[in-house]
Amino acid sequence: MTTDGFLYYLDEMLLKENKSWSKEINVNDWVFGEGLPNNCPTIKSSRFEAVNTELSNWKNDTKADSLKTTKWMTPEWLYFIGQLPDILSVKQMNELDEAFGLTVSGNAEIQAAWFEKVIPNNYAAAEDATDEFLIRVGRRKFLVPLYKAILKSEKGKVRAKAIYKKARPNYHSVSRTTIDGILGIN
Repeated sequence: MTTDGFLYYLDEMLLKENKSWSKEINVNDWVFGEGLPNNCPTIKSSRFEAVNTELSNWKNDTKADSLKTTKWMTPEWLYFIGQLPDILSVKQMNELDEAFGLTVSGNAEIQAAWFEKVIPNNYAAAEDATDEFLIRVGRRKFLVPLYKAILKSEKGKVRAKAIYKKARPNYHSVSRTTIDGILGIN
């Protein structure tokens, strides 16, 4: 379907009967505008608000193992990890890791998000697990951000190439092409 086809269908099937809806919906801004229109609904999530509360508690010195996380599912964990400060101390990373087992999580999404957060902070406790993850997992959605994170450190290029040398034979050709480009390999 083309944009013109969609707009015709929308007008014929929905808006033709009530022209005021077109202005209320703000069709032109939704279809042709940049970003989200002014009438975009604000979504509130009680679950993410609860994550924000626990994150705030942690930032205000509540111990990680005291946070209320038992009912969290993957989206809450990803949100929590994503909202952590970019700069974390070894003490903070150790505390979070000991409380929640993020480095050894059986969930690739959680592990990848954690590794992406802690690699730039030189969290040595996660290095072996990160290397094993990159050798074991071949999805570009995980590989690209992790290799890029590794490359940000001084020893990153050497480390990334060493991991890649082991992992490359198991990667899909599309992943190999992408990572070859990131690492500057011809």
